Amino acid sequence: MYVYFFFTYLTKMINFYMLVISLFWARFTCFILLIEAPVINAVRFATAPEVQSIGGISLTSGVHPIRVLRYQYTGRDPLILSWKRPGASAFEIVPSQVLSHAVSIEIPPAPALKPGLVGRFFNTVSAEPPNQPFGSKVFSQLNYTSANQRDVFEVGRSVNFSGLFTGYLSLPVGYASGNYQVIVGHDDGAYMYLGGALRFNDDGPITYVEHGTTINLLAGQHYPMLVHYQQFADVAQLGLFWIKPDGTRELIPANALSY
Repeated sequence: MYVYFFFTYLTKMINFYMLVISLFWARFTCFILLIEAPVINAVRFATAPEVQSIGGISLTSGVHPIRVLRYQYTGRDPLILSWKRPGASAFEIVPSQVLSHAVSIEIPPAPALKPGLVGRFFNTVSAEPPNQPFGSKVFSQLNYTSANQRDVFEVGRSVNFSGLFTGYLSLPVGYASGNYQVIVGHDDGAYMYLGGALRFNDDGPITYVEHGTTINLLAGQHYPMLVHYQQFADVAQLGLFWIKPDGTRELIPANALSY
């Protein structure tokens, strides 16, 4: 995103403005803010539903070029640019009248989604894995169970690892809009974000348990989904199901998942 930031507050004094980028539910994300020089440069793996990075800069009256670079591996999340004016006690959204651009920029359409969820695997059972996975693959559905010490996901590990499954949930053709109960069955720990909200968090070495959350799904909409799974030892199990508005329970079909 390239825009020009026009500072309209007329003053001969050099004022110190704090600017913040707020990124909602963004994992594996890099974002950089430059206003004539780098102000924010952050790469982070976020588990919190909202991440803020703050930088300060002194601005005089006049025109100041601004450039925001953002790289996001998954999700469709907003990017919010705020500031705190001199003497103000709180941040506010940068108003549209102080933003302008010299040339119009055509934004290419988003690439078509592909079927399945992307699974990334890490050599740790931490609830916040490191940035570098040891392997990844695409899963058409999630319905896995294994006997003791078997590599159920076929990624070269059977114990002491975690998996991060990301993509979108949507209603296939023929499915009616309405309240769906989305269920994750897991052994060991897991947590899930769906539609930008944390739906449950049950980490640690546990036996099989199911957690469900109700969400109103609309036909034609894609809802960001993230499931984090931990495998400590013994039996490994992970399943993704839903209960439709008519009460029917089923494994979430492959054509409801995309990335």
